[in-house]
Amino acid sequence: MEEKTFTSLLAEARAHLSASRLADALSCLRPLVEGVGEWELKAGLSDLESAYGLMLHYFREGVPDSSRHSLYRSFLRRSYELCDRAERQFRLRMSATLYYETIRTLQVQPVPLGERVARLEDNCQGIALKFSATSGYSPERHEMERQHAELVRGLFDCVWTSAAWSAEDAEVARDMMASPLIREADQALMVSAVTMGLLQAFDSSKFAFLMDYVLDGRSLIGARAITGFALALLRYDRRLALYPDLTARLKLLADDSRFVASLRRLQMQLLTTLETRDIERQLREDIIPAMMHSPHFKRTKFGFEEIDEMLKGNDPNPDWRENEEVKRIENKLRQLAELQSQGADVYMGTFAAMKQQYPFFGVMVGWFLPFDAHHPALYSRQELPKFLRTLSEAGVLCDSDQYSFAFMLASIPAAQRRMMDEQLAAMGMTEPPQVGQAAGRSEREERSCRLYLQDLYRFFRLFNRSSQFDNPFEQNVILADCQVLGGGLLTDGESLAQLADFAFKRKFYAAALRFFEGLQQKAAPSADVCQKMGYCHQMQGAYAEAVAAYGKALLLEGDNAWTLRHMAQCHRLLGQYDKALDYWKELERLQPDDLQVQYRVGEGLILAGRPDEAFPYLYKVDYFDPGRERTQRALAWCSLLAHKPEQAVKYYQKLLAARPLPEDHQNAGHAAWACGDVPAALAHYADYLRAKGLDALPEDFFDEDAALLSTYAITPDDLRIARDALRSDGGETPTGA
Repeated sequence: MEEKTFTSLLAEARAHLSASRLADALSCLRPLVEGVGEWELKAGLSDLESAYGLMLHYFREGVPDSSRHSLYRSFLRRSYELCDRAERQFRLRMSATLYYETIRTLQVQPVPLGERVARLEDNCQGIALKFSATSGYSPERHEMERQHAELVRGLFDCVWTSAAWSAEDAEVARDMMASPLIREADQALMVSAVTMGLLQAFDSSKFAFLMDYVLDGRSLIGARAITGFALALLRYDRRLALYPDLTARLKLLADDSRFVASLRRLQMQLLTTLETRDIERQLREDIIPAMMHSPHFKRTKFGFEEIDEMLKGNDPNPDWRENEEVKRIENKLRQLAELQSQGADVYMGTFAAMKQQYPFFGVMVGWFLPFDAHHPALYSRQELPKFLRTLSEAGVLCDSDQYSFAFMLASIPAAQRRMMDEQLAAMGMTEPPQVGQAAGRSEREERSCRLYLQDLYRFFRLFNRSSQFDNPFEQNVILADCQVLGGGLLTDGESLAQLADFAFKRKFYAAALRFFEGLQQKAAPSADVCQKMGYCHQMQGAYAEAVAAYGKALLLEGDNAWTLRHMAQCHRLLGQYDKALDYWKELERLQPDDLQVQYRVGEGLILAGRPDEAFPYLYKVDYFDPGRERTQRALAWCSLLAHKPEQAVKYYQKLLAARPLPEDHQNAGHAAWACGDVPAALAHYADYLRAKGLDALPEDFFDEDAALLSTYAITPDDLRIARDALRSDGGETPTGA
């Protein structure tokens, strides 16, 4: 069978299973299994078809069966597992992806999981007996650490590419996690290997393994387990419902307040990953290029040093205050500093290029190793600077970024590294941070989750074969959408309120709306919730939905100026000018002296086709706040609509003498033509072309204003002639093609 045909049938079979259409799925499974040609798969499918056929026979006969529903779910489960096995066997023969390449490599000299764990235990014990954590360099230790690195790589590859675990495999894995001989970092790596294997192919035993450690007291392990659990839950939501033992454990966890609090924090961090790409883009395309071209910023050998200082809030040079570009950069950096303080990933772009330079990151396991200064890729006679330990314990950089930074430092001459240590020691930056008891377990867990998510995000974005993996950060990351427990995860009032507030403040409007809708189902919404829902809709361009939400807010709090203002804005954007005007008028009643409101009422009257009524409002704004171009522009257009073209010409003259928009030249031309001054009109249209950088008037140049011009006896033929005149005039007006 061709790979394209196999892939199509496999996707179709899984789609049928997702929709619980078992018979249709089995009809796709038969050619899949035949294409693989493995006897065990054929036998398994035949048994399944026979069992389901028998159940259908009893159903047709009307035989009562209390176990029918659970039996049907077991058939769906077995069908999924047959799909997984068929895919693994088929792709193992020809796929060039890293996953199947690794399996084929391991099959050359297969080593059971238990034996790999035993070898690792011996190695860890040998290092612990011979050397202390602070031991200096020695060739013997370097060799033992090299062996250790090979063992953990082999273990990682074995686990993440393993087929569905047997009971024995699961027991070996749990024994390793409890072993006092194995390093905690290696146990954390085991959790990552299980996670990557589970994301590659579903395995109920691996999912159960992660559930065992989501509340582990070791923050490094607990953080990796709950993160892997959440990503797998998002990917396999519908399928998990077919495993009663897993759903029973999920229900117990959902009732555990500590688990819910941890999952809530993780949800916030998952949402934060949504802005990482935007932060990276700002730094790459905007802030850093502007700084590089600014004489006020000096590039150092490390490139990003000034950025880090600005992010930490160093006082800006007062001499920069007069430079508008520097002010803009400062504002951007302040925004990034605020995001960083809230847990945003601002270092993604900084270390991305480094990761392409070092062979360490060309191997998959390198992206998941907890940072260890004794790793043989780093550990040598030239000791790394002491402040690396401080950096590691401070929780500023994720593990893969720490390795990137360490590799960069290793390339610096030893004398320069010593000088850096001395300078930082004088600043008190080589001592590990003192973490008070008040920081507590939840803070450590939160930090570990945040940094581990950054490691995962970097792997799925930067690994040289990342395109072969389904990126979990490109799927829906809202855990409350999971239906495995009937939507029972993070759907309590406290969780929804906290998540809604977090998402709203971070401008994740789609996610915030999802949480606000959940709150609305729990209890009658407050005016504040309705306002925020309306704002979320408005920011996503769903103005009709925003109007509905704002309407509910006004029913609860009728005289709220903010709601009235946004209701008017949405009606205007929907083209419902009369309704918009009604709300501006209502707002005028509450804020009669607000010139902004006066302007909006005047604007609303113009849009509603009542220009004569708009003048008093616009005159008032112009009197109390003279010289505003926006007001002048509105008065000019209002004059033209009210058949006062001479007055319109005067206003446009003021605008053209200041900072005109291209449209000001266009409208000034209309006003001149309305006064009968055709040469002046053509000159203004020519200025419009120059301002736009065009050679000829666009085809639709007069379309929007043709009806207004017709009230001044300017016909469609006149408009065509004007376009031709501008095209053929070789004097002061541009010539067209």
